[in-house]
Amino acid sequence: MASIKGQKHQCERCGTKFYDLNRISVTCPKCGTGKKLGARLAKPRKKDLKTFLWTIFIAPHSKKPEVIEGPNTIDTSSLTEPGWYFFSPGISVENEPINPSDSIYIQEAPVKGIRFYLETYAFKGIGKETAKKLTREHGPNLLSDLSGSAKEISENYGIPLKTARSFEKAWKKTEDTRLLQVLLRQLGLGNAACKLVTETYGNQILARFLKDPFELVRDIPYFYFEDAQKVVDMLMLDLPRDRKIIAAMEHCLYLSEKDRGHTCAPLERAFGKVAQLIDVEDETIINSIRSSSGYFRFMENKGKEYIATLPSAEREEKISSDLYSLFSVQKTLRDKDTVRVSEFKLPGSRELSEKQKAALERAVKEPVTLITGGPGTGKTTMVIALVRA
Repeated sequence: MASIKGQKHQCERCGTKFYDLNRISVTCPKCGTGKKLGARLAKPRKKDLKTFLWTIFIAPHSKKPEVIEGPNTIDTSSLTEPGWYFFSPGISVENEPINPSDSIYIQEAPVKGIRFYLETYAFKGIGKETAKKLTREHGPNLLSDLSGSAKEISENYGIPLKTARSFEKAWKKTEDTRLLQVLLRQLGLGNAACKLVTETYGNQILARFLKDPFELVRDIPYFYFEDAQKVVDMLMLDLPRDRKIIAAMEHCLYLSEKDRGHTCAPLERAFGKVAQLIDVEDETIINSIRSSSGYFRFMENKGKEYIATLPSAEREEKISSDLYSLFSVQKTLRDKDTVRVSEFKLPGSRELSEKQKAALERAVKEPVTLITGGPGTGKTTMVIALVRA
């Protein structure tokens, strides 16, 4: 005999657990999401809640918001401007209207984000030309248009039915992540940055973007100062001028370390690089950088002042400390006789040059020795000799 409560389900949208009371139509009592004919609501995978976005659309010349994705119980009365609103799930929708300041708002349809997403590996067989076709001519609600059947897609966009079926399958398969992927690409992020953001932050990246995109330059590989500036401009964020100056200096120092291997830079030169990057007076840049705390370390060497990011400075100090501890080790051959290099038998016909012999004798007597050389200069031979010593 079946239980009077029926089958237990969990809503794939809001996560609410409930019993179907043996009804044929299964509908979530909290958000209204459901499926007909007794179909069970699948238990959400972990990534559902991490990457899914609530999306609301208001068509031009319309005052009525349309919930594209999310609970149909959302109070959208506070949303009035035509365009697209992307929210991270979890915002209270029971007691008060959803706050537009909690969303990433884009006035125009995310055509660029959709097109770039359709060109990725997630949509095999689509390609750039088909992606252009699918986004070139569209109504105001492009996302809904692309959610049609394969037959509708084929007829509306003039693509082969086989390609349309492939697209339909991929479109459904990416349901949990596609809105986030589209939004990130609309904001100008590349494929590598999108992958890292999706895996590391998920939909929580929206709050980080709204707070300060410049902070993400330090945290997200392949997300650079120029990318953060584009996000700030697109979202019309009103951030303190100091934040932009600090982010620009971090960016310049990062490039110096990446391209040249320099973990610090002459302060005067660094100020000049920042001035080339942003349109701010030199005096303002200098005052902002010098008054910032927790971002940079200043140091002097031979009468010249240098600047480094705090992480780089702390990393250098750690290396210096480790080397110093090695110098304090007493297990050396400093007081012993000179190593008899002539007695070494190296593999094959290898022999040490006079410089290699001198380096070997020095290396076995000192706790730390740095041996450098280009390709083919005998570094491997030196390592063999050191081991045998």
